[in-house]
Amino acid sequence: MELLGKIEKIYDKVSRSETFTLREFILHVPNPRDSRYDNHIRFQLNNDRTSLIDEFHEGDEVLVSFDLSGREWTSPEGDVRYIGSIVAWRIDRAGSGSAVNTSGAYSNKEVYGRLHKKMDIRQVTPTFSVHEFVVAVQQPSSQYEDFLLFQTVGRNVNLIDQYNEGDPIHVVFDIQGRKSVGRDGVERYFNSFNAYRIDRNQPQMQQPVAAQQPMSQPSVPPVTPTEQQIVGAAPAQSAASNPFVSNTGQDGNEDDLPF
Repeated sequence: MELLGKIEKIYDKVSRSETFTLREFILHVPNPRDSRYDNHIRFQLNNDRTSLIDEFHEGDEVLVSFDLSGREWTSPEGDVRYIGSIVAWRIDRAGSGSAVNTSGAYSNKEVYGRLHKKMDIRQVTPTFSVHEFVVAVQQPSSQYEDFLLFQTVGRNVNLIDQYNEGDPIHVVFDIQGRKSVGRDGVERYFNSFNAYRIDRNQPQMQQPVAAQQPMSQPSVPPVTPTEQQIVGAAPAQSAASNPFVSNTGQDGNEDDLPF
């Protein structure tokens, strides 16, 4: 996945443990229709990639390549919460060009997985409600899953209603980030993944192409100098690709959580 924007803020490195260091930065992504709804998206760089931001400054326009990460955490009180991160793995200056990451479980602003948990609809105001749900996404070539927290809002709030926990689902979404200034005057940034389409499609998988089998030569009479014969056969056709399935058309302050 990729996003183009302007670096708004760069933070210092923070060591969470002896083996884990992160560095966050904020990307300002303008809303072309209404500047009141510009996105301020919080990214993080991990371990040896924390230096990727060193050559850039606040105000630089960049193209950020990233993956989504999410985990399930149970507090000492027994409350289950889902902590999501947007993890950058490449930063390019705008216009320099880079390949879009479409490999593995993730494509461009969409994920394939299974519905892990569906929460109750939350009424934020008398006219605005939010429906949160968690999608478990298998990491490519790994035994681990990401637990990504999505939400549907407004007229899309009921999109998840027809699905049950355990169902395979495909989610198309927007990434939104907002800035909040607390009573202490400190700016905080919160990301959310807003789903606007959900279906049961799964990524198409292809069966391996069948190996060509050697063909036996037919029995032929001896070739004479005056009678040249060429004996052969056309190679076998490869096996056709087989689609795997049919086609069908957080907020909150995380500062108190352990990492």
